[in-house]
Amino acid sequence: TNQLVVQIMLGKVGVHIICAENGREAVDHFCKSPFDVVLMDMSMPVMSGTQAAQSIRDYEKLSGLAPTPIIALTANVQEETTQACYASGINAVMSKPVRRADLIAALKNALNPNIGGPGAAPSPKSLSQGKSQAGPRSG
Repeated sequence: TNQLVVQIMLGKVGVHIICAENGREAVDHFCKSPFDVVLMDMSMPVMSGTQAAQSIRDYEKLSGLAPTPIIALTANVQEETTQACYASGINAVMSKPVRRADLIAALKNALNPNIGGPGAAPSPKSLSQGKSQAGPRSG
């Protein structure tokens, strides 16, 4: 499965991963513990990736939390889907199958959005190249 592939890819670089079986579970995990970044599959049962991302954004607002980077993983990278991702609060979109180097680059970019220099603002990006995964926020 995509979850297992991503776990293997990121486990090799020491990333702690928590997986969810559906969108509702992803939101529940997020609300229990803050995360550094969220990898969100767009095709999940119970609640879609865009619905889960919007729920996470709503929770952050209500709780006074800064937005956590959310990276969508999807097999459908058509403009319509990409725009729906950004509208729900997702920061970047990666197409499946995901490549390890692209995934690591996306995570580095999400965790260090000012790589472009002082004052550089993070902007939504379409990235080339699977289930909701995230790691608890380091602190």
